[in-house]
Amino acid sequence: MHVRRLILAGALCSAVSACQYLPGHSQEQGSAGSPVSGPVAEGRALLEQGQLDAALAKLQQVPSDPESLYVQGLVWVAKAALAPPPEPEEEGGQVPEFKLEERNALAFFETLTEARPEHAGAHRAIAELLAPHMLAELAASKRRRRSRSEATPAPDLPDFSRQRVLSEFKAAAQHDPSAESLERMIEFCASITDLDCAEEGFKQMIDRDAESAEPRIRYGDFLVQQKKLDEGIAQYDIALVWAPEDAVTRGKIVDIYIGRGDAYARKREWSFAAEEYERAAAQLSDPNSERAKTLREKRAELVRLSGRR
Repeated sequence: MHVRRLILAGALCSAVSACQYLPGHSQEQGSAGSPVSGPVAEGRALLEQGQLDAALAKLQQVPSDPESLYVQGLVWVAKAALAPPPEPEEEGGQVPEFKLEERNALAFFETLTEARPEHAGAHRAIAELLAPHMLAELAASKRRRRSRSEATPAPDLPDFSRQRVLSEFKAAAQHDPSAESLERMIEFCASITDLDCAEEGFKQMIDRDAESAEPRIRYGDFLVQQKKLDEGIAQYDIALVWAPEDAVTRGKIVDIYIGRGDAYARKREWSFAAEEYERAAAQLSDPNSERAKTLREKRAELVRLSGRR
């Protein structure tokens, strides 16, 4: 552990009995055969009921159990949400970036991930705890550049860098068999416009469920939003192999081709426009739909306009 992390975790010993799970202490307590499930389950229930102090008291009965550490971290996250913002420090007016409750939660989660690197929930909890601070610092940096003012030196804070947050989200996704952590990773990557990271997430989603239309469709939507239209169409086409009756996805392909045809028509590139409209027509599943009617009108108008050349 880093010295700061040891200090943070050690400071918790007076409030919660997590010390036995720290390096250098016995980890036998909470092993198989000890009654860990009861207090942890009860602590979780108390957390869900909003009885945070009671939850901590119950969880302290099994302080070295991994899930106890995890739920204690969640309790401190809940306490952080209720706590007022930190008061400015006396010297310099620097407002600490982290509440004490957040530091406590982070100490629990970090202790757990060091002992159990495969604990997806703890990695995700760290990422979600640090992400708002990273985004706030990013916004502040942009403001400082605009104002050309000097940044106030930050106090000794946990590492909430972009790289750290991404690594925690990726670790959570790696060890979480469900798609939940992967979903959060993609969402975060998109929020910071890290498109490579988001794309990596979508590809992992496809790898996990290769014979399903949904991840292909979602990846296709993402690519289309990034103006990678051909790549998006390719994903939609594969999705339609698994869901050939999906009229919504087929309609997305039609709309892309119509949009391209319209763009060519505006530039009076009639032959290219005609090709795109033809591709759109080939994807139509219902000749009586509104899309089909619109496309017929556009093709007729194209013939009329190109005939005036």
